[in-house]
Amino acid sequence: MTMLKERQHMIVRAMNNQSHPMQPVSKEKFQFLGDAFGWDQLADDINYLIKIGLINHYAMYFDPNGNHVFNVDSMSLTAAGVEYAMMDAKQSESTFSTIKIHSSTLEQVEALINVIALSDAEKKKLLQLVKKKGAKTVISKCIDTLFADTELATAVLSQTAKNTSSD
Repeated sequence: MTMLKERQHMIVRAMNNQSHPMQPVSKEKFQFLGDAFGWDQLADDINYLIKIGLINHYAMYFDPNGNHVFNVDSMSLTAAGVEYAMMDAKQSESTFSTIKIHSSTLEQVEALINVIALSDAEKKKLLQLVKKKGAKTVISKCIDTLFADTELATAVLSQTAKNTSSD
């Protein structure tokens, strides 16, 4: 599973709606987070994020029996949470990860760009990026985009699970 800091980054990024800052997270994104981390783990992480002021303090509470209760209608970032998400996004752009890709995959990236339903301008821009910075950069940006969009990530991960045989 993911480490504490990674989970917290993922939660804050998933809750950050740049078009509508500080609005409650969608029920679908919230469900995705619960399914991804487990509800008890999510409760612990959200409790921490509430205590450090990144998530609205009405987003969750503990009942008299000590059970967590989520208030999805109040599950939103605070102003500090939005700032943190924006800072995290900028920081992520400058954080480097090594992705090892087989050479045939690199060739397939260019071929794929040429055949998918993109405008000529988008294809040209991607092919220039491949030429200038390499296919690894394009694949890395695709991965970043995938995990920043929980609906897209859900669809791709679901398809991956269906296509993966259990050995």
